Amino acid sequence: MSKRALLVGINVYPGCPLQGCVNDVLNMETFLQTQGFETKHLLDREATTKNITTELKALVKWAQEGDSIIFHYSGHGSQVPDRNGIPDESEGLDEIICPIDIDFYSGRYITDDQLHAIFGTLPTGVLAEVILDCCHSGSGLRDIHPDLSASRFMPAPTDLLEKRVLEERELVILDPSAQNTVVLWAACRSTETAADAQVGSTFNGAFTYSFLNTLNQGNFSREVIEANTQNFMRSRGWPQNPQLECTDIERTRPFLA
Repeated sequence: MSKRALLVGINVYPGCPLQGCVNDVLNMETFLQTQGFETKHLLDREATTKNITTELKALVKWAQEGDSIIFHYSGHGSQVPDRNGIPDESEGLDEIICPIDIDFYSGRYITDDQLHAIFGTLPTGVLAEVILDCCHSGSGLRDIHPDLSASRFMPAPTDLLEKRVLEERELVILDPSAQNTVVLWAACRSTETAADAQVGSTFNGAFTYSFLNTLNQGNFSREVIEANTQNFMRSRGWPQNPQLECTDIERTRPFLA
């Protein structure tokens, strides 16, 4: 059994920079290496649409039965009009993650449909844990708690959305009928935004920081990790609630199991 991880963190977005995403990746990478993972990261200007897509496809293509893979993304998320014509988005919007070279008008971004298609090629018996510390919901920027520096939601241009109201949505990449196992950890509910948080003199994603704090406490089941992470964030006054999406049986199993 082999273990590999791809981690992406972007701080230097033109016009709407973040501060905690690279720290998120480096901290997550350190933890995963202690768990026996071979890791690769794309940081800031390395994290182009092409590079992320190429490396993610390679990660999935490499996997064989019994292997474990992880994709961790820390950066901006957004919504765009659905372009594939498939009625999977009730309000006609796709959720996206935002590479460093994002261009809303040319379609240079990565949609939930694309992620679903990539992970849908996993062989039977492969475990994939997808960890997304970004916004992929809401109607724009929310008020930020005093120790939260920025929202991780990047609104699309209003003319591109044709003045549509952005309904509350969550990124969906899972297929309950698939023979492989994909577990999604989302930074917040569909009605919330994810945020950078100042922790002492450094910045981190509020979710990634809290998630790693829980993982370092012990080898809990995923449902306990979700609850403990939520409780930790509440204790710090961070107004977002991370969400776990997986089958009922996977909820009772440990992280990476």
